[in-house]
Amino acid sequence: MREAAALSALYFSFALVHAADSRRLWPGLCHWKLCNRTGMRILAALSVAAGMWFLRRAYDATSAVLVALTALSAIGTLFVLLVPLFPRTIWGLALACPPLVILFALLVEQHG
Repeated sequence: MREAAALSALYFSFALVHAADSRRLWPGLCHWKLCNRTGMRILAALSVAAGMWFLRRAYDATSAVLVALTALSAIGTLFVLLVPLFPRTIWGLALACPPLVILFALLVEQHG
């Protein structure tokens, strides 16, 4: 479950960085404070930190960094390739990631 929480957090962070481009911002969300580029990048950095925290609890430090870099690379490649084909699915999964991270974190704490 720690790995699933980490991958969800890393997926969400890449989606935020990808969406931080002003051409990709959703017009209905622009009134939020965190919708600007800086806010999205700060949230992405926090999401990477959360993913690294989950990976650090599952692996040693070197392995956690290597897994995170590999996961971000794979997530980024798949995200960029699949967004033009299935935009609603990919962005819907990105919006589902924060609750999934919380759910996986709660499941980890229950099962140890």
